[in-house]
Amino acid sequence: MMNYKGYIGQVEFDDENHVFTGSIINTKTVITFHGETVKELEKEFKASVDEYLKWCKEDGIEPEKPYSGNFNVRFTPELHKQASLGAKTVGLSLNKFVEQSVCDKLREMNMMEKYEENSKVEITNDDIIDIASKRVLKKYHKAFKELAK
Repeated sequence: MMNYKGYIGQVEFDDENHVFTGSIINTKTVITFHGETVKELEKEFKASVDEYLKWCKEDGIEPEKPYSGNFNVRFTPELHKQASLGAKTVGLSLNKFVEQSVCDKLREMNMMEKYEENSKVEITNDDIIDIASKRVLKKYHKAFKELAK
C-alpha cells in the first residue's frame, strides 16, 4: 500500500498488460492511477491525489477526508456488555479497549508497523500500561467466553 497526504493507494500488477494499476481505497470517490514501473506508479499515485484535491478546490467541493478518527461500532447487546466488562476488568475505557483490540488485530496482520510509521504519536505512560493490560486480557479471555455461555 502507498500513502500520500493521508490517501491510501492499493496496487495490483496486471501481468497480461505488464502494468501496475492502483486505486485510492479510503475515499468514496473513485481515484485510480497506473504505471509501468514502480517509480512511475508512485509519481502517478501522487499526481492523482493532487489532481483530485485541485479538482475539488476548483469546483468548490470539500475533498473527502480519508479518516476523521471517529467511527461508530454496532455490537449486539451481549457483546457490548462483555466488552464493557472486559474494559473495566483491566481498567480501561471502552473506547481504549476497542482501540487496543483493533491495534492487536492489525499487529497480527502485520499492518501495525505501517500505522506506526505514518503516525506521529509518542508512547506515553498510559500506552505502556495499556500494553501491560494486554497481557492481563489474555488471562481473562477464557473467563469471558464462559460468561457468554
